[in-house]
Amino acid sequence: MLPWLGLSFYKVLHQYERGYEEALHHVLAEREMTQAKVVAGDLPSRDVEALDTRLKDLAGAYRDFAGELATFDALAQGVRVNLLNLRECYARYSLPKDGPLAAWLASAERALAQLDADAGFYEARVRQAQMALSALQVQTEIERARFQQAEERRSARHNLLLAFIAAVLTLGQVMSDGVAAQFLSWSSHLVGRGAPAVWPPVVVFLTKLLLVWAAGLAGLGLYAVGARLLRRKERPQRAADSRQL
Repeated sequence: MLPWLGLSFYKVLHQYERGYEEALHHVLAEREMTQAKVVAGDLPSRDVEALDTRLKDLAGAYRDFAGELATFDALAQGVRVNLLNLRECYARYSLPKDGPLAAWLASAERALAQLDADAGFYEARVRQAQMALSALQVQTEIERARFQQAEERRSARHNLLLAFIAAVLTLGQVMSDGVAAQFLSWSSHLVGRGAPAVWPPVVVFLTKLLLVWAAGLAGLGLYAVGARLLRRKERPQRAADSRQL
């Protein structure tokens, strides 16, 4: 019985002292500290790139810490199994509750108790990182959606300006001096004034310019009204998407 008992006790101490206290514990402490620093950092407000960087840093720290925890779980399970064998041996042979053999069992019990306490601490840190990851993912998605909407609005304004310039240039090419002169004559008859046989070139040019700009602004206004109606129609769906995020 003693060789088998000594082997089980040696396994417990070897796994706890050599495997955990002298090696794995320091690695876990370093990984946990790195993760805690990322979690405790200030969150960027509206910077999508900074949020993405923060999300990658937190995911990497969480992955490294969780990977070491898998090794810790395997080690704790090995200690638990060997301690169970010790308890069965003590119960089977009715070993004394004091003396050297009892000290062996008490030492193994303390090792498992310390592992269980550390496991609770690590699990709390894992849950904290998971909640921080979830919150950061939601915030990143919301800010990315806002950024995309802002980019779409800037693109729409840019395209609108280009369309206005193209329309003005096209109308300037299409509209002739004769059309401007006829508009001047029609306007003069409308207000009850006589029209000269030939309008001065400067007046014709200014009238032509005025007509081109008026037609361009009218088209611009119609486009803006249509775009506003479209955004108003899409607003309820965007609000529903934001609530879902």
